[in-house]
Amino acid sequence: MPNPDNIASPILVGGAGRSGTTWVLKVLGLHPDVQKVHENSLAYTVYREICASWWAQEFCREQCDGDPQRREGVAMEAMREALCGVFPSSRARWVMKVIWGVESTWGVPLRVWAEAFPSARYIHCVRNPLDTLASMMAYLGKFSNMQSLAAAEQSYLRGHRDMLELAKLGFPCLRLRL
Repeated sequence: MPNPDNIASPILVGGAGRSGTTWVLKVLGLHPDVQKVHENSLAYTVYREICASWWAQEFCREQCDGDPQRREGVAMEAMREALCGVFPSSRARWVMKVIWGVESTWGVPLRVWAEAFPSARYIHCVRNPLDTLASMMAYLGKFSNMQSLAAAEQSYLRGHRDMLELAKLGFPCLRLRL
């Protein structure tokens, strides 16, 4: 997994970085019926290429009869197909980590996740901000712009804001305090 039979129903683990998302992903991936999909930018990249790249408008005109909603549908289908192709499995369920504030960081609107994966279940990992921010600056500061407290705070807020918004919209979301 994912495979064409279960692509629409993943378990998506989210929250801010350093909030326990990797641990939850690993634990769920231990179950023999669950395929763990490593954190990746494949779905984000496919969506952005089709809907927000330099050639997206031309693609919309030529391939989608000028209909942006049709183009977005093509993008969502391409997201699902890419995940099935790169992470094939016959397991009954699949789980993937989605962090950092999906819309604010990766450029994919939250509604796209909900529409691309309509039967998804969400796990929102929450960790004490005092612990999380220090960990973000120490660990993630090596790889990103999170060397400052202000940058870490913004990332923390974005990650949790998006998960709270999904719950507010009525999607099944389990909040897990670590």
